[in-house]
Amino acid sequence: AYSGTPEVSAQGSATLKAQPDEISVYVQIETKNNTLQDAQQANSDIRERVLDTLLGMGLEEKDIQISTYTNYPWDEWNGNQYVSKGFIVNQQIIVKAKTFAQAPRIVDKVIESGALVNGINLELSEEKQNELKVQALIAASENAKNKAQAIAEGQGRDIGRLLSVESSTHPFE
Repeated sequence: AYSGTPEVSAQGSATLKAQPDEISVYVQIETKNNTLQDAQQANSDIRERVLDTLLGMGLEEKDIQISTYTNYPWDEWNGNQYVSKGFIVNQQIIVKAKTFAQAPRIVDKVIESGALVNGINLELSEEKQNELKVQALIAASENAKNKAQAIAEGQGRDIGRLLSVESSTHPFE
């Protein structure tokens, strides 16, 4: 409700740029065999080699996460019908590295252990995201304050007390 006292409303915005501080290496282990049990065992053997290698490099268990695990029939088309070949077992592991220098070594060691690398993502850690959100809110608030002061000065007035504040955040691009 309007109080009769002049009010100024302003919206602020801020844009920050940041360098990624974390790397995720997406590791895939796929095995095929005549029986599901043999495909699972082969997959497990490779996973254990990968994990032992990564832990031996100094990575911690918290930096290694199994993301997906699937198994399904392995069928191939032979020209006029599907023929059962056995089973496929597939799992994906996400490895978090804190330094960019670790990534090539992780890739090499994972491949040597019998797995594949699906991709490497450069990312912002949760800590860095939270730090940047605070910086963006401070900058956007200052931006809104400057706009409100300019509007008030343009009307020959001073800014009074703050009546309300709203915040909305947008994802990182």
